[in-house]
Amino acid sequence: STDEPMLHHIKYFYDPSDGSCNATVLTSDSLKAGIPCLTGDHGIEAIAYKETDAVSGEPIFLVGLQDSDKGVYEVTASGQSAATSCYDGGGMDLRGFSYDDANDILWYVADNANKFVGYKMDEGCEIASFDTPAGDITSEEGVT
Repeated sequence: STDEPMLHHIKYFYDPSDGSCNATVLTSDSLKAGIPCLTGDHGIEAIAYKETDAVSGEPIFLVGLQDSDKGVYEVTASGQSAATSCYDGGGMDLRGFSYDDANDILWYVADNANKFVGYKMDEGCEIASFDTPAGDITSEEGVT
């Protein structure tokens, strides 16, 4: 299906001698197996690197779904689930997020509430919330 959530592994090459850039898709893995409770056409709104698995050495990413009761999932680079549970975003309408690994905080834009929120992952609670402009969708897309 063209709506299937995919994780593409891309190799980029830049040649400084002529300024050319090339990109090659190395692999493409479905995320359906790695995202519990994924049904229908939930939009993947955000992805951020979390850590590298100490045993397998495989990168683990946080994947955010806009349209889900449980908003954030841990997924490996090969598209498999990396956790036994999902993070409950409290019905967050994700527009984008960034992960602060030093403090284990997920910073995300909650569109439905017009908020920029700090969520303490290990404690499962909101630690900060800031109002964002309502009505201007471009001001509520993405976090870096």
